[in-house]
Amino acid sequence: MKQAFNGKLPVNEGNKVAYEYCQSCHVHRNLSPDDHVINISKKYPSESFKRAKECRTCHYIKENFWGDVTRKTQYPYMVGDKGG
Repeated sequence: MKQAFNGKLPVNEGNKVAYEYCQSCHVHRNLSPDDHVINISKKYPSESFKRAKECRTCHYIKENFWGDVTRKTQYPYMVGDKGG
């Protein structure tokens, strides 16, 4: 999982790992990965986010000292129109 979110895997493999991780949560169990990337990326003001092909462009994880992992998202309102 860490490798996927750190860009250490090929894009398709990294996205697959990220999708499976996100779908393990009850909130995201019905997530349709392809639709999500296509539809959600359009909502971002930044061209770099609109062209995103990797989950890790908008999503990332944070790990604390004890190894607890928290999922994080850069939402469209958090991203300026000049980049990301």
